[in-house]
Amino acid sequence: MTKKLLTSDGSFIAKKADITNNALITSFTNCATSFFAGFAVFSIVGFIMQALDIPIGEVSASGLGLAFVTFPVGVSMIPTGASVIGVLLFLTLFFLGIDSAFFLAHGGVISPIKDKFGTSGKKATAIVCILGFVVGILFTTRGGLYWLDIVDRATSFYGLLITGALATLVVGWKFKAKNLRDHLNATSDIKVGPWWDWLLKIVVPAGLLFVVIYGGFRQDFADPYGGYPVWAASMIWVILFVTLVLSFVFQRFKTRTPDTEVKEEE
Repeated sequence: MTKKLLTSDGSFIAKKADITNNALITSFTNCATSFFAGFAVFSIVGFIMQALDIPIGEVSASGLGLAFVTFPVGVSMIPTGASVIGVLLFLTLFFLGIDSAFFLAHGGVISPIKDKFGTSGKKATAIVCILGFVVGILFTTRGGLYWLDIVDRATSFYGLLITGALATLVVGWKFKAKNLRDHLNATSDIKVGPWWDWLLKIVVPAGLLFVVIYGGFRQDFADPYGGYPVWAASMIWVILFVTLVLSFVFQRFKTRTPDTEVKEEE
């Protein structure tokens, strides 16, 4: 989730903002939250294994199964107040999804449409909402949870990792990592040295691509992802291919300034 937030929010940061400090705070906060959440996750997983006498392979400890299967099972086994805690759990997931949708839709989709095509905010929002509603109908069907898992694999795993690797390569080699480092050091009290250039140019993209190849391609090419039928698992590659084609198509359109922004500048 943090990767999505950083990608969406990056274009809104002030030109002279302390990027280095913000990046460190965001990274450590995210890792600390994940570490803390691990206590809740593995406590519930361990409790279910012990109570139902089942092996760990049959208990989902990550992904959609954790939120919509493992947690509800664990909550249902609470001796007192299970109904209340269950309602609070799904309300939390609901508001998490709503807040993320607001933020990601605006920063990741609506704003780029406004910047690229010069459309108004209302028109861009209407387009995104209508398309989002139509696509979202798929996830309300009986197989919706499975389709959500497949789309999540394509976007949140492959999409983010490949995009991150390409971004670091472009910034590190095309834009020049030293130029970015000079900007960071000029606006932050925390200075980064030349070692940072090589992290951005080689170490980070190599690590991301290693995860994509070893944790993704190597497994998904050998066996269909998640045990789904081949045609369903193949939708992962269809989504990635369509996204790649659309990126080249939209890149050919000239970026235009919205009329509202032109009037404000005048």
